[in-house]
Amino acid sequence: MTQEQIALLELCIVGGLGLLLVLAGILVAIATKSRNSRCTCASVGKVVDYYCKGEMRVGPIVEFETWEGATYRARKKFEGYKSTVFPSLDESEIREGEDGYLHTRRGAVGRWRECAEALWPIGSDQTVYYDPASPQKRNYVGRPATNKFVTVFFILAGVGVAALSVALFFVIANG
Repeated sequence: MTQEQIALLELCIVGGLGLLLVLAGILVAIATKSRNSRCTCASVGKVVDYYCKGEMRVGPIVEFETWEGATYRARKKFEGYKSTVFPSLDESEIREGEDGYLHTRRGAVGRWRECAEALWPIGSDQTVYYDPASPQKRNYVGRPATNKFVTVFFILAGVGVAALSVALFFVIANG
């Protein structure tokens, strides 16, 4: 193989990977928008429990009833989690930010269930939006998830890989 052919092969393989990453980011955005646009029905549900995944991923589990009378459960999802650690703190605290993130402050020991109970008491009301065709799978509590971080990450990674492939192409072809 000539050097130009190797450079072209590299451009196709690595550049193609970059384009696939960009495409994945666009597909995530489209799927999220489609999912959220299908959630046309609203119901007021009650907090019945909490989930806790890891150190700071906590949220309410809301039980809601559809207009047909069926009962389902939905977990509140966040855009992301922002945590601050203060080793001198005795207590932890959590709050929902306007940006869709769950903000946590914790000391040496995190008592997430107590924090969740204070923020979302059992029996408190939460609005649930759901897809009438599939309320168990397509629902969200409060605000829709946008998956903005995942979308931007895939698109930027794809653009970076594609740019790298073009740079490598010129280096290989002229080297």
